Amino acid sequence: MATAIAKRAVDLGGVSIGRLAPLASQLFALCEQKAWPQLERLSAVLFFRAGQVSFIEQGAPFPGEEPAVVIPMEPVIRELRERLLAADIEVQSSLAFPPVAVVSRRRR
Repeated sequence: MATAIAKRAVDLGGVSIGRLAPLASQLFALCEQKAWPQLERLSAVLFFRAGQVSFIEQGAPFPGEEPAVVIPMEPVIRELRERLLAADIEVQSSLAFPPVAVVSRRRR
């Protein structure tokens, strides 16, 4: 999820990948704390000068006066879901040899 946010910031927000490095660990930590349905209703806010990342409810007033990049999470999650559902999932192939029973021998 954090990688998808970073990609969107670079591709659509014009942010250089190097500017995201100081925010990376915080971004990953915040993404791990919430499930996708929760994130879907939020926007990621990247404060570069302060080195902080936060999530706000979509439509909520902007927190603070510092310039930031705001990334709505709904399109990010929709894109990830579409990719996961469209992915070719390899079915487990049959074993090349028959199953064998494993018998343990007791030592006396």
